[in-house]
Amino acid sequence: MDCPLELESKIQSVAKFTLWSNQAFASGVAAMLTLFDYLPSQNAYKVRLLLSHLGLPYRTELVSIFEGEGHAPAYLAINPTGAVPAIRLDDGRVLAESNAILTFLAHGTRYLPADAFAAAKVQQWMSFEQDYVVNIASLRHWTTTGKLARRPAALVEMRRAGGLRALQILERELSSSSFIAGDDYSIADISLFAYTHRADEAGLPLREFPPCLRLDRTRARPAGLPRRAPPLFHRSAFQRRAALIIVRRGR
Repeated sequence: MDCPLELESKIQSVAKFTLWSNQAFASGVAAMLTLFDYLPSQNAYKVRLLLSHLGLPYRTELVSIFEGEGHAPAYLAINPTGAVPAIRLDDGRVLAESNAILTFLAHGTRYLPADAFAAAKVQQWMSFEQDYVVNIASLRHWTTTGKLARRPAALVEMRRAGGLRALQILERELSSSSFIAGDDYSIADISLFAYTHRADEAGLPLREFPPCLRLDRTRARPAGLPRRAPPLFHRSAFQRRAALIIVRRGR
């Protein structure tokens, strides 16, 4: 896990790139998709992962949601919930919610089947992610931010039971299939991977569900991304952060 000082160093390195980025766009570099991101967010990680798979160039604008930047009027005009991720297209249109963004970006690619039924199966498992894996996400957030003890015990137990059920269902399905929604890797695998592979940070015994670890192949596919998405880190690392605009190119 990165400590705040290490993160400060990384942020400062990125800041050195900001001036070049702004000059490049001002001098006529073609416009491209903008990703509104926050590095510890696993929902945003889904989008970064797919963009890396697709090799699409994009700009990143960091939104420090722990510092309240998500509730700034300018950002609420982009995403009414104030959450990340969101994207802005070249023509100014905006789209929020990670699974909606995955579906949009994957349209016409190998990551979303053209066949209507197969595409619906992908959506089935992305809905499962929102309904069941969200329990893992909540537990992880409470645990890594020190909020777990302040949550009602009954609520924590409900989330834990829901998270374990999600892992059990995935274990059963992945025991007989290489991928969750059919014979091919899809955005359903990306969606499920984001929070499932961090279940240990939610206090859940991920290693006891070996088939779920097959989702780990997801992060081995793109080049240029860390082996694990950044964990939640101390908000002080962003206290002196100016707005950054980064150009990233997937490989």
